[in-house]
Amino acid sequence: VTTGALNSGSITSGFGNIDVGSSTIDTTGNVSVGDLQVNGNDIAFDAAASTLGIDASAHDAAGQSLTITSGSTTAGTSNDQAGGLLHLKGGQGKGSGAGGGIRFSVADGGSSGSSLNSYAVAMQIGDDNSATLNGDVTVDGGDLHVKAGSGASAELFITADDGEDNGDEWKILVSDFSGGNTLNLSNKISGSHVNHFSITPNATVASSSAAFSGSLAI
Repeated sequence: VTTGALNSGSITSGFGNIDVGSSTIDTTGNVSVGDLQVNGNDIAFDAAASTLGIDASAHDAAGQSLTITSGSTTAGTSNDQAGGLLHLKGGQGKGSGAGGGIRFSVADGGSSGSSLNSYAVAMQIGDDNSATLNGDVTVDGGDLHVKAGSGASAELFITADDGEDNGDEWKILVSDFSGGNTLNLSNKISGSHVNHFSITPNATVASSSAAFSGSLAI
């Protein structure tokens, strides 16, 4: 049945299915649905700051969780199938323009009251591949690896007192093979790191050596 434009009125819940084929449904209002099944793969927002989230709960109810998952394989029949990658990407810059980072914010509990707690950045990944965590890091049941690239040395910095003074910063450095694989412990005494202690490995433990730059008290 062909009709003219529907310029007024409403389509009620008893109407049934609406199939517009490859045409587009446009609206400047809200779209309220139950479950949303997207068969075209992509959900895109206009070029404006946007938010994907859950509405706030009532004042006397806890907020609801939001789960984002990548595709899983289906159990049964076949063996050894991989799951899909969950890929979070910041926006791309152009030329000397920096790319967008990835930021994780949390709202820690405060004192008793009815006001909402403030958000704070817990972790931020910059466009230069650097990551900053603003809190304690606990490795529970696994290993912590500090790994350098090919031909480079590995460095671990430990800083006290927010690095306000030179001596607050210590560095543990493992040189690459061409540097003898030496383990060095240094302190930033006068604007640059000065080595205090070194372990130099050799073919056997017995032929390896350790050296103190200063005095050794026992």
